[in-house]
Amino acid sequence: MPPQPMEVYYLATQLNLSGDRRYCLAVDAPSGALVNILQISAQMDMYEAVSDFKISAGHPDFAATGLKRDSYIMPRIIAEPIAKFAPGTYRGRLTGHLLEEFRKWFGD
Repeated sequence: MPPQPMEVYYLATQLNLSGDRRYCLAVDAPSGALVNILQISAQMDMYEAVSDFKISAGHPDFAATGLKRDSYIMPRIIAEPIAKFAPGTYRGRLTGHLLEEFRKWFGD
């Protein structure tokens, strides 16, 4: 099954000069070959309160995300090949009030 919107994955994606594996949020799949994502980081010293969406480990809906610690979503959409979303890369999803807060931030 292709990635669904608001699902969290762990895959290799380019961020600045690094192509390391990182968490990301599937936003949509505009074609059968690409999935639009938002990257997620736990490097809180780089968090920008004016532009990033914070996901606190203390949030009641945090466990469903599959994240391990405080993180944030960066506001830049990136298209990734659907082939990267192999079995085993799925981690969780945004749900409940966290999903509502995200949609308000994202403008969905």
